[in-house]
Amino acid sequence: MSRPVIASATLATVADALHSIMYAIWLGGIIMIGALVAPVVAQIIHHPPVGLDPSLLKLTLTAGVIGESLRRFNFVCYVAGTLMLVSGLIEIAVLHGTGRRLLTFIRVTVTAILLALAFYLGGVLVPRMDMLLSQQNMAMFDSLHKQYENIVVFYQTPLLLAIPILNALRTIQRSGS
Repeated sequence: MSRPVIASATLATVADALHSIMYAIWLGGIIMIGALVAPVVAQIIHHPPVGLDPSLLKLTLTAGVIGESLRRFNFVCYVAGTLMLVSGLIEIAVLHGTGRRLLTFIRVTVTAILLALAFYLGGVLVPRMDMLLSQQNMAMFDSLHKQYENIVVFYQTPLLLAIPILNALRTIQRSGS
């Protein structure tokens, strides 16, 4: 093997590892918020401690815990998605073999869609939800919150779950060449 081929292989391996780490952070964040934070807040809202105003508690927990968790998580998604995109583009540039490059291109496309969805969620929906909370318009807030959940459940999560499938196909392609 010549030096440029070794350097390309190393760069592709580092880019792939970076992509995998950012992917794990993104998926882990969705699981953390969706399976832990949101259910705990919902439990407290539905069974408030004695002596606390339920409507004030709902507003406080929704705006405070859920709102701040989503704002912070959206930033994590922006960083993770951008690094996933960059690492995929690096891999496309240095990979050899059209099959593996095509699968990497598909993975980059999936990542770009995920990143666009993250920017929509964080840049459009969350600010609107914040505004509705400040106006205490819980009916409209709940509607936008449901839209947020639907985008995560029906679009982001399936796209995130497609990435390991693409990675497996890339591995098969690599071992077959």
